[in-house]
Amino acid sequence: MWLLYFLLYSALTCESCRSFFRRTAPKAQDLKCYFGDKCEITCVTRKFCKKCRIQKCFDVGMKIEWILSGEERQLRKERKKRSKGEESSADSTSDSSSDTNAVKRATVEQSLVERRAAEMPALVRDLIFAFNDLEISRFRELFTSTVSMRDPVVTPTFETTNFVDALKVLQKRCDIKCRRIVKMSTNMSEFTGLCEEDKIALLKAACPEIICLISIINFNFDGEYWNVAIDEDHATTLRLDIFKLVQGNLYEAHRQFLWSMSEQYNSDINIIDLLIAIILFNPNQPNLVHKDMVKVQQQMYMYLLRRYLELKHSSKTESEIRFVKLMNNLQELYAVNRIHVDKFLESGPKEAGPLVEEIYDINN
Repeated sequence: MWLLYFLLYSALTCESCRSFFRRTAPKAQDLKCYFGDKCEITCVTRKFCKKCRIQKCFDVGMKIEWILSGEERQLRKERKKRSKGEESSADSTSDSSSDTNAVKRATVEQSLVERRAAEMPALVRDLIFAFNDLEISRFRELFTSTVSMRDPVVTPTFETTNFVDALKVLQKRCDIKCRRIVKMSTNMSEFTGLCEEDKIALLKAACPEIICLISIINFNFDGEYWNVAIDEDHATTLRLDIFKLVQGNLYEAHRQFLWSMSEQYNSDINIIDLLIAIILFNPNQPNLVHKDMVKVQQQMYMYLLRRYLELKHSSKTESEIRFVKLMNNLQELYAVNRIHVDKFLESGPKEAGPLVEEIYDINN
């Protein structure tokens, strides 16, 4: 079960680890590990070794100085009581003033809700009151960032049937998409907070996978073709059959992925946006310096996807089934993407820009 994470003790952590850190951090120096301080700490094994668990808390940035002492907690409780007492006293001595203030507060709160809702996609706006503030903040940042990924709406004026011409179109589109993915990622605070090495490693792995994923957005399932925007004024029709001209099973693999994904996607762009974030923050990519930090972000977006599905379908059972299917779709995606990358490199892309050359390691 994916847990909800909060910013506590200077790091994103779940309620269970928050309580563990508060109890254990002050006596961390007294703990011992009997397995060489190398225990793997996960949601399943976290109770196995306190020493390695507390060390992982420190490693992800939790700070012992943020823990309140018993005296400080008591003072905080007393301040809250005084604050409530002052509010109660003010209410009893001035009912009319209280009513006026209440109306003002309600007006301000309603304005904030309306402004917040206006920034969210339609379906999420319908569910806005079911999400907490952290979830709303993450949704807003994600959806604002992925706006840069959208294609302009352009009516196709011709169809590309020649494989050489199709390859040129796809290479140009690859360059455009890579630039948009980089722009999207730089608008995500969790991504910009990573070290440069991890940013590069994640982008190099995620760009081809995300390009493959979003191929479903403009795909016409009835005719099995894409309307591909070349620029803001021109577009072409590109049929899935064009992949039959490529040696191997690219056509069958990509077609299978699209149709398998179609039931879960069902024209819901919010699901695609959440999957984009899950792909971007993949802790299994090689050469990551801060793998645990990346993993926390991926878990957060997986949690948001599950929350979104649960509220959208009004059923936890249905949401779990759909979540598992989407995760299986991602496994299919990774396999299809590998074929695409291999065929792309075999084609000897001569018109690829420097960004595409870097991401696909064309010169290596």
